[in-house]
Formats: sequence, structure tokens, C-alpha cells
Amino acid sequence: MKKNEVHKDFYNLFNKKESEVLFGKSKINFIKLSGIFIITFLAIGFGQGSLNYLDKKMSDPFINWINVEIPWGHDNIHEMVNLLYSDELKNEYNYNFVSGYNRVFLYFYSNKEQGTFQAEGRTILPDAPLLDVIFSKENLIVGKRFGTENDIALIITKDFAKKFGIDSTSNFLKMSFPISKFEDIWIPLPYVAIVNKLPTNAQFLVTPYFYKQRKSNTNKPIFSPYNTKDLILFTLNSKVNSMDFSKDLNNFLRNDTAISKLDPFVSVGEDSTTIRSGYNVTISFYPMPNSEKIDSIFSVILSKQEFSEYSFERIYLFPTVSVDNIEDNFDYIEVNFTRLDKVNDFSEYFKKTYGIEIGMSLVKTRENFNLVAKLTNFLSILLIIFSLIMIIMFVNNVLSRHLDDISQNLGTFKAFGLPKAVLKRIYTTVILRFIGFSMVFSFLISSLIGYLGGMRLLLYLFRMPLEDGVIYFSLLTYFVLSVAILVFVISFVVVGHLTNKKLLNTPGDLIYKRK
Repeated sequence: MKKNEVHKDFYNLFNKKESEVLFGKSKINFIKLSGIFIITFLAIGFGQGSLNYLDKKMSDPFINWINVEIPWGHDNIHEMVNLLYSDELKNEYNYNFVSGYNRVFLYFYSNKEQGTFQAEGRTILPDAPLLDVIFSKENLIVGKRFGTENDIALIITKDFAKKFGIDSTSNFLKMSFPISKFEDIWIPLPYVAIVNKLPTNAQFLVTPYFYKQRKSNTNKPIFSPYNTKDLILFTLNSKVNSMDFSKDLNNFLRNDTAISKLDPFVSVGEDSTTIRSGYNVTISFYPMPNSEKIDSIFSVILSKQEFSEYSFERIYLFPTVSVDNIEDNFDYIEVNFTRLDKVNDFSEYFKKTYGIEIGMSLVKTRENFNLVAKLTNFLSILLIIFSLIMIIMFVNNVLSRHLDDISQNLGTFKAFGLPKAVLKRIYTTVILRFIGFSMVFSFLISSLIGYLGGMRLLLYLFRMPLEDGVIYFSLLTYFVLSVAILVFVISFVVVGHLTNKKLLNTPGDLIYKRK
């Protein structure tokens, strides 16, 4: 038999008996250590879950976007945005996106209230990073993004939809549009999405193109109904029903003496510019009638009982027109920060460079949010350190007492020539198994408590505000794995130190328990 080796049966028996003793009578030591581990894992899980929640909030552009109001008459705002986009400034102040936007005030007709109400919205670039959060699964209810930068559709909130009576059967909003100094008409505007909320308390979003065209004072605004020379009927019916609708329309128009003189031609085309794809049934005429005549033909179609089985609404064409010649400045500049620790510095830079002061309440809110995240991280680490100290103290106490109790046996083993390395290996194996079993058991119990909503229930009992869908707990992380490895490493060192210290004594000192 090689040096530092013992008979396998002796090794297994010794290992088993020592394990039983260290686990304690009725597994009391195992239960105590498991209790410490459960508290530790719950603390780590809650800390990690809270940090993940805060990190999610801090990476949410609704939190990380600073909106700077531009004073009236301030020039060169576009130049300001371009300068702020330099890599040097972005790296210095920890932001990654700068853009300008405008507030938009429009009047809409409320189907629910049967009246006209003003709503406030804002512009947004179709490729803005802010849209990634707006269209996150937590915020998006239904719909899609803008199709192009020239899109004239809207993105609306659920509160807007509720207020204006928007339901699943409608694809259009009714916007008030002036056709003369004394007369407004309702223009059907498509909307492409409904979301839970929008930044800056906006009720709807539009593209900068929409804003400039709506603000334009040209003689031929794109929203004018007079741009549309055809009669266009949008329907959510299936393609087959839409084709049947077009055939019935064609038969009616051809058989009407007055209308047939305009040589009506009916065609069907798919329309995907709205929240739900449908079909445009377009009626073209030759010679082209005036707007009043088209309006009267539509009224006749509406009055016919034979078309009542089809669901449709009249829409208009919005031609794409260049906006390069439309001068406009931004109302606000928005900055997306990757981290919030330089917000105050950025505020000071902005005031010094451009003479514009960012609202300090806004800056302080961001700074406080950042401080809470750092404090949470710090407290989480303190809890882990405290728990590690408790675990090591407990293991140290259990092993020290046990080695003192079996001091005579250890002396006898040494007297008979049992190598110190074998004894050290046995106790190291026993302790690590003791810790490993307790750790795995505690991890499973803690995961069960945490992922089934135990921490959320605890917060509820303390009347803390809770967010839907958040459990405030996370254990399946590399950080937890690192803590587990650290426990094993420290335990290995402690066991090695204690056994070495004990086994350095002579057999006689161990047997007679001499100091």
C-alpha cells in the first residue's frame, strides 16, 4: 500500500461515521446550516431581483431620457443637436442618443363623448431608440411601428383610445382639419399601435413629417380632402368579401343613370398602413367630378340597404410632399443616458455652453434613482458578507468542537501511523459534503419560496408598492454561482487550517488533551 493511503473499507467507514457526527443528532447541524443558507440565498435573491428591477428601470428610456425645454426664440437648435452628437461629449457624460422633438396639439372627435376634444402628443423619429421600449412586450398592447419617415399614422395610448372611443372595429381616428376660415371637417387618420404609456405624458406620437405637414401653411396641405379625386372605401372584410363588395358596387354604379355617365371603375387593393390590414375599394371616375359630387355619391352608397352587410368607412389619400422647405425648430431636446451618474455634470455643461438650464428637479430625480441603485447594491453585498461570516463561524465552531471531542481518537490514529494527510483529506471531504448538501437543499427551498412569489408577498405585507409581473427575486445568476464557489474555497481553507493546527500536536498531546 502506497504512502498516505489506507484501506478503502476503513476510509469509507471513517468517512461515514464522521459525517453522521458532523451532521448532528437528528441532523440538527445540517438544519442550522441550511437555515443560514436559506436566509443567505433569500437575501441574495431579493438583492439580485431588486437590482435587476432597478437596472431595468434605469435602462428604460422613460427613466434615462432627459428632456430639455428650449426657450422661445433660441436659434441654431439643429446645430446644437449636431454638436451634442459628438463622440467626445457622449463618452464624457455617458449618453448615446440626442434628438429634438416638438409638442403637437390636435383636436379629435370622441365617439364615446360625442364631442371634440384636444389631445397633446409629440413627434418622434421612426428609428429612435425610445421606440424599442415603447414597443417592448410590457408596454405594447397591439400594433406595429411606423412604416416610413413619411408615415402620417399615429401611435396612441390606451387612455387615449378609451377617451375617444377607439375599439377593435376601428382603424382610423377623426382629426379636425380646417378647409376654410370658418369650417372644419373630420379627416380619418390611421393609427398603427396602442400602447400602455408614452414618454413625457404624451397621448399620441407622430413623425416629424406629420408635424411639419400639419403645421404647414401651404395652399395645398396634404390633409385636405380635396387632394383625393377618387372615392376610397376602407373595409376590414376578407379579400373575398371585399371583392364581392366591389362587384355589388360596380353593378349599382353602372345601373345608376346619373353616376354611370362618369364611367365609374371599381378596383380593390390591400391597405397595410393601419393597425389592422384591410382592403381599399377605390371608385375612379372619368371625367373627374368635383368634391361635392363625390360626397353626394358616397351619401347615396351609405343610404343603400344592399350595402349594409359590408363594414366600410371613407378615407382620403395623403400625398408625400417634401418638407425640406418647411422651417421649424424643436420645442425640446432629449438625451438618452446610459448611466445616470453624470446627469448633474451634463446639466452644468449645458447651462454654461448654451445658456439653457435643465430643471433641477428632473436632474435630482435621476440622481436619486442612481443613488438608490448603488445603495441597494451596497446593502446586498453587506448582507452577503455577513451571511458568509455566519456560515464560516458556524462551520469553524462545529469542526473545532468535534476535533476537540475526538482528540484522543486522533492521537491514537497518529500513534498507529495513520498519516496526517489522510485525516486532513477525510475531514475536508466530510465538511465540503456537509456544506454542499446543505447548500443545494437551501438553494432549492429558497428558489421555491422566491420564484413562487414569497418575496413579493413579504413586500405586500409591509404595504410596499408593487409592479405587476415583477417577483423581485433572482437566484439563477453568475453572481450566486460566484458566492457558492467562494463559500467552498473559504471552507476548504478553514478546514485545512483547523486540521493542520490540531494534527500538529503529538499523539501524546492529543490523547491526554494537553494544551
